[in-house]
Amino acid sequence: MSEFRQFTELRTVSVADLLQHPPAPQGYILEPWLRERHAAMLFAPTGAGKSQVAMSMALAVASGGEVLQWKASTPRSVLYCDGEMDRSDLFERFVSLGHAVEPPFSKADQQRVHLLARDTYDSSASFPDLGTPEGQAVLLEHAKQTRAALVILDNLSTLASVEDENSAAAIKPVLDLI
Repeated sequence: MSEFRQFTELRTVSVADLLQHPPAPQGYILEPWLRERHAAMLFAPTGAGKSQVAMSMALAVASGGEVLQWKASTPRSVLYCDGEMDRSDLFERFVSLGHAVEPPFSKADQQRVHLLARDTYDSSASFPDLGTPEGQAVLLEHAKQTRAALVILDNLSTLASVEDENSAAAIKPVLDLI
């Protein structure tokens, strides 16, 4: 497809048309800030606890619970994709964090958190690289199969091989996925 043809398929909508046909309201995955169909990024120095916050969010969403004053209104499925943590670390963190959400994390809730983790993946297969169309297809298929309302990628630098993660062109395929 030529670049010109790609852009000629775009169309404009007037503000009047938009206001006449309001979109369906977006629900919250975690109130008051994480809405359905939105992307968010946790950023902090190494060792600050980003993975623990992300895991706590997964548990709260799966249980319909609350963490850090953020509330999930209903239990939903979560796909947690981890690119670096050892299986024993995943185990220990999920056990300890399961007590940090309100209400406490139950067996039924545990069934709603699905792990796509490098260390739990079949060792005879290669782990999906989110920097490639094939890796992205694997992630999207897992999200579809698990009916994930929330997909957590922990972390992009371990899940996507790009030549220069600070280069906008190199990271564009991953940003398009998100």
